[in-house]
Amino acid sequence: MINSIQEQKQSLSHNLSPYLLQSADILQANSIQLEKILQQALATNPILEEVSPLEEKNTSLPQSSTSISPQFPTQLPIAQDETLADFLANQISASNAKKEIRETAKILANNLSDNGFLRNDLKELAKDGKISLSNLKEAKNLLNRLEPAGIGASNLKECLLIQLSRLPKNPIQEKAMNLVANHSSLLAEKKYKEIEKLNLIGNKTQIKKVIDLLSSLNPKPGEKFSQQKPLIVSADIMLIPNSKGEFEIELVRENLPQVQISNYYKDLLSTSNDESVRKYIKGKIQKADYLINAIRQRQETILKITKAILQGQKEYLRRGKEKLKPMKMQEIAEQVDLHPSTISRACAGKFLASPQGLIELREFFSSGQNDETFSATAIREIIAKMIAQEDKLKPLSDSQIQKLLCKQKIKLARRTIAKYREQIGILPKHLRKSFKPQ
Repeated sequence: MINSIQEQKQSLSHNLSPYLLQSADILQANSIQLEKILQQALATNPILEEVSPLEEKNTSLPQSSTSISPQFPTQLPIAQDETLADFLANQISASNAKKEIRETAKILANNLSDNGFLRNDLKELAKDGKISLSNLKEAKNLLNRLEPAGIGASNLKECLLIQLSRLPKNPIQEKAMNLVANHSSLLAEKKYKEIEKLNLIGNKTQIKKVIDLLSSLNPKPGEKFSQQKPLIVSADIMLIPNSKGEFEIELVRENLPQVQISNYYKDLLSTSNDESVRKYIKGKIQKADYLINAIRQRQETILKITKAILQGQKEYLRRGKEKLKPMKMQEIAEQVDLHPSTISRACAGKFLASPQGLIELREFFSSGQNDETFSATAIREIIAKMIAQEDKLKPLSDSQIQKLLCKQKIKLARRTIAKYREQIGILPKHLRKSFKPQ
């Protein structure tokens, strides 16, 4: 059913019914949002009733363990209020773009880094799913036109250019655009004397005005959403070690109300002769059935996807990020016979309590390097550890990191190493160097 929902959304060949829309929304909801949905349903639909712990065996919702004590932390502070994805989704919905472009833009919005940058190259995303590269490019252009300015950029250079392009044109703005577009490396390393020698901007006064303008820009447009007051989020899934040293996967339903259709109203429907009463009860029962079925599908889908993900990531669970294997949503979609967009919705905001802490399911998806042997996430972790252990008086250059990685049979171009280093917020060699006091 969920697969057919996504297929209809992708093809846009049919209008979605309220039930299909509700199923899609419930699939994407995290545990906190789902709890609110259930509480609202209990408050507005008298046919629904909450099941007490003693009656839970009779509920029609899928059962999950509540008696087993979790072996790993099941809570994590996260941002509350409106998320970056929510903020962008509202703007996307209000845009005049084609429906398929709006849907694709929302998928991209759910896959931005905390700073508001695209996590993956568009060509990689096109390979992962069934969305064309042209649609992805058009969706990215839509994101780039939204607020906050610079959102959805592929890198810092593009982020700054997007912000500058929105400012009124004047000589200082044009010189700033030229400097960022053609000499971003000098700017990043604060080599102002070399910039002055290029004679692109003018005298020192004009250079200062350009630098002041660039300093007023926001290099991390999504950051304010990741720095909101923390809220505790609970895991949707937890791992339970068994006697064989393997992990059992359990759905977590702590704080999640269990609901069922009231027997009183079922009896009233069969005994009442009042047609208006019968019509009212039938309508409410139908809505309750829709909700219960959508939640059941959500739970079953999340469980199915999690099992498929973890089947290939056992070493990561035991040994950490360095052992994270490359994995694409398309692979999991084929294994569980669902559309890639369904995988994206099901993984967004869903957390797994594991030996490596509380992990969002979408973190398991990472592009590969070296014939798909190492994931980009694993390589970033290895680089971070190398730099953390370096001699601060003689920090490692990207070329030296390249040689050290080669010894681990990881062959990367220096520009790729520089890109990964920048993605994890590590400065280049000359800016990491410490000096002995004289």
